[in-house]
Amino acid sequence: MTWIERTQQRRALARLDDRLLADIGLCRTQAERESSKPGWEE
Repeated sequence: MTWIERTQQRRALARLDDRLLADIGLCRTQAERESSKPGWEE
């Protein structure tokens, strides 16, 4: 996966509401932590 794709996925993750995050097994804190990473970081 390229860093551009990873950045786009993290932006999408940041836009999910709490219900959708729960559906994928994440809490808001976990999603914020992941979505704040730079695109080049795995």
